[in-house]
Amino acid sequence: MSSDLKKLQGTWHINSLETDGQEMPPEAFRGSQIIVHENKFTSTGMGFRYEGIMEIDESKKPKAFDLVFTAGPQKDTRNLGIYTLTGDSWTICLAMQGGKRPRKFAT
Repeated sequence: MSSDLKKLQGTWHINSLETDGQEMPPEAFRGSQIIVHENKFTSTGMGFRYEGIMEIDESKKPKAFDLVFTAGPQKDTRNLGIYTLTGDSWTICLAMQGGKRPRKFAT
């Protein structure tokens, strides 16, 4: 298990969310969370439950990860993303549409 994957173990609460360049109001994601156990993730909130496998590549700049969905509305898809992990803050940028990994933290 990679060093960052070890640090991600546990429950993460979503504190802010942007979609397509728009900051979402807190009530839109209140109670939403991502749970990481080994290399599996479960995301709940916003009316859906997602499950899948997380693949992390710490060697990339910026660091990269893939979410391979095994359950939920995105089942049988792979979303490409980038992330930073600083202390107890995990920031992600995820391409929900298409096959291109984001190059920078922007919506």
